[in-house]
Amino acid sequence: MAKMADTDFHTAARILERRDLDTLAIVCRAAKLEPRLFLTFAVLIQEKDANAIGRAREYGARYDAVTPEAAMRTIRFWRIRRRSDDVAAA
Repeated sequence: MAKMADTDFHTAARILERRDLDTLAIVCRAAKLEPRLFLTFAVLIQEKDANAIGRAREYGARYDAVTPEAAMRTIRFWRIRRRSDDVAAA
């Protein structure tokens, strides 16, 4: 997922660990991934939800609610913050 969405491994790992659909929607939208691919990831990370497939429409609405522009702004902000954190840690 990290490679497809052009994000770092740690961000992708946090999304998966937290089962964070909102952040997943931002990352997938910014990477211009197909909604079907987002839904596949969403269902997979919601594995403990017995009705995850039944909730696909709800998940799709989350993806649709994120505009590509807002997603790109968010990603740029994360990258700047990560660089600042890296500089501060050095």
